[in-house]
Amino acid sequence: MNPPPFALEHRCRVSVLEKEILWRLEGNILQQIAGGLPVFSVPLEEIATIRLIYAPTRFQTGRYACRIGLRGGHSLGLQNEHFEGFATFTDRSESYRAIVLALIRRRAALGGGCRYLCGTSWLNWFVQTGILLGSGILLSAVLLAFGPSSNGMIAVKFFLIAAMLPIAVQWVLKNRPGTFDPDVVPSGLLPSAEITST
Repeated sequence: MNPPPFALEHRCRVSVLEKEILWRLEGNILQQIAGGLPVFSVPLEEIATIRLIYAPTRFQTGRYACRIGLRGGHSLGLQNEHFEGFATFTDRSESYRAIVLALIRRRAALGGGCRYLCGTSWLNWFVQTGILLGSGILLSAVLLAFGPSSNGMIAVKFFLIAAMLPIAVQWVLKNRPGTFDPDVVPSGLLPSAEITST
């Protein structure tokens, strides 16, 4: 008698507009289960791309995402942070990291036909990097032009931007488009192994 396939689960709600989704990886099947809807099952052989992204927002500075592209054009996405309420997210990195690593390894074990991508597309990366650089230059020009005579609101905005600068730099460095070997998953595109879910 064979034991049942090893299963992993990850629960996540992306935003107020979406229901919580249970992602279940059992054997060579990935299931997307949302309350009240039929179970959406994907044989791993149908996965054509797996893309890992560092996807921070103003309220989610430690957000990571996995985008799964299926043959035929359909795509799925999961992330490590769970929406609780306005600007409030629960870190579920432990289960996210486990299911994403298992998904990559199990898909790779099935053989070719899947591309393992890191970061965003080149177009998105260039546009976002350009916006970040342009904003920095514009802010610097405003501060140089008005200097100490600038009002307090400009100073507040400057400090907010300065606080987000390290995250923006990480986004640019981590999301540089490329591919990766499924045996050597880039650590910068997964939450740290030390992070535990709360």
